[in-house]
Amino acid sequence: MKMRIIFFCLLAAAAWPLAAAPARDLGAFSNVRTGAARMPFYKNNQLEFYLRSQSMAMRGKHLEAMWPLIDVIRKGVPVEQVSGSDNSTDIYSLNAPVSEVTAFWAKRAYSEGVVLSENAVFDQAHRVASGKEKVFLRSPMLDLNGVGFSADFNARTVTVNSDVEIILRSSGGRSLGSPLNAIKSSKKSAGKKVAAAADKAVSVTRAFCNDLTLDMNRNLIILNGNVRIFDPAGTITAQRLEIEILRDKGKNKKRGMDAVSSSGQKLKLARFIGKVHAERKLDAQEALQGEQYADADLMIYTAAADTLELTGSRPRLVRGKDYAEAERIVAMPEKKIIRFFEKCRFLVHRAKTPQAPPDLITADYADWNHPENLIRLIGNAHLQSPAEQADVQAARLEIYLAKEENKKSRKNTKGDLLGGSSRPEKIIANGNVRLKRINQNVHEKASAGRMVYLGKEGKITLDDKPILQRGDDMIRGGGMVYYVDNERLTVDRGSHITISGATAGSGDMFAVSGNKDKKAAGKKKDSAPAAPITVDSKFADLNYGGNLIAFAGSVAVRGRGMLLDSDTLDI
Repeated sequence: MKMRIIFFCLLAAAAWPLAAAPARDLGAFSNVRTGAARMPFYKNNQLEFYLRSQSMAMRGKHLEAMWPLIDVIRKGVPVEQVSGSDNSTDIYSLNAPVSEVTAFWAKRAYSEGVVLSENAVFDQAHRVASGKEKVFLRSPMLDLNGVGFSADFNARTVTVNSDVEIILRSSGGRSLGSPLNAIKSSKKSAGKKVAAAADKAVSVTRAFCNDLTLDMNRNLIILNGNVRIFDPAGTITAQRLEIEILRDKGKNKKRGMDAVSSSGQKLKLARFIGKVHAERKLDAQEALQGEQYADADLMIYTAAADTLELTGSRPRLVRGKDYAEAERIVAMPEKKIIRFFEKCRFLVHRAKTPQAPPDLITADYADWNHPENLIRLIGNAHLQSPAEQADVQAARLEIYLAKEENKKSRKNTKGDLLGGSSRPEKIIANGNVRLKRINQNVHEKASAGRMVYLGKEGKITLDDKPILQRGDDMIRGGGMVYYVDNERLTVDRGSHITISGATAGSGDMFAVSGNKDKKAAGKKKDSAPAAPITVDSKFADLNYGGNLIAFAGSVAVRGRGMLLDSDTLDI
């Protein structure tokens, strides 16, 4: 026993350059061996690392250790607390349950993490340890298996060289899978109790990569090469992943039995770089609607702000056959808000008519608010709907989607990218509004300063100098209301209408409603097009579907040789 103590003292004395001073010639201590070795490493008189090893040998300026286990010591912990603790080099397996992980770290309150390898060489001059065999890293937040490692005690970095497999735990309801909520279909909030439980929960994610660097000074983990993330929420792949960790210093000082969730370590930021593909895991009902995923060159998730930013070469969100893309996309998964910047483009299939041509929506900027069922398009907003044979352009468009009514209707509805609504509940267009539509084979064009479409009522309101051309008819007024399904238009606040000959009929306007000589009217129609009629009034009701055109208030009719003034007029 005395000989073992002497060996340990000699080894510790020889290794002192590793702990506190520059390297020196070890002289007589250059060939020392020991078993069950323990060794502290200091920096600025503060304990930083603590080494345990089954056996150790001094080879010149290098230490060779068999099954070394290195503890990364928390700041301010005295060496007596570490040396007097359990000196076992046993660790839990990579797939150990959270309960086993928690029990392990509850007994190791002095440690931020451990590195275990089959063997390692310690360079005393440069304070670097390295090994080529299997390496195992364990911490309250991250567990890792890999092959080959190097640890720089000065820079406080650990690099694992290859075949990296990771288990990542994060408390506070945020994980590497949280960004996938950005492409999740809209659902009602589960309530404050569920949210509070999620905040205390430990999220577990599995990851793979070619190599990894852990920078303890910067609280940074870098996964490099063929990065694959597997989370309960889905999968993410990229060429590189940088994870920034947030440490709660108050929790670091006191850690009880709930060691994992109270470790004070949370996901701060995840930066996915290069060919990023994030795909949600879907339930059976969601799978019927097609895949849900996001593609980008760069994807950054900030946990505290709950923001996901996608940039690069046209990042895209996809749901089934629908997609949304822009130069930059910023999403807030929990708030269910997505913002699109520059050259925004949306391709949307109608839920009830999936075989019909999709709608195409473009704008300079757009945002999508799921809780409010609102989509805003700002700057050169353009909506093209081949299925509705409609085209709308404006400086600004606001699209309000119909709310889900009940669970039964949701089960039987195949949602689309716009939240499952087959028809917008309301559309508000402002600024240089232009509308084109084909209705009953009749081409319609409208322009106005403002347009409001109400889906349930099936009507369009036009204000601010509206003009409507329906076929060869031209209508102007202070305000218009167009009933889409009934082919009816009302004009108020001063109406000026040019009724084409085709609409008014052949002969004079009275012949359309009362002339009994139909043969004569037919002959006139065949011989030459009828002249148009202009009608000015305070109010007009053009009921094309009901074959009735009515005017009221200071009616003035001109055309076809007529000069007629009246209070009312029906055609």
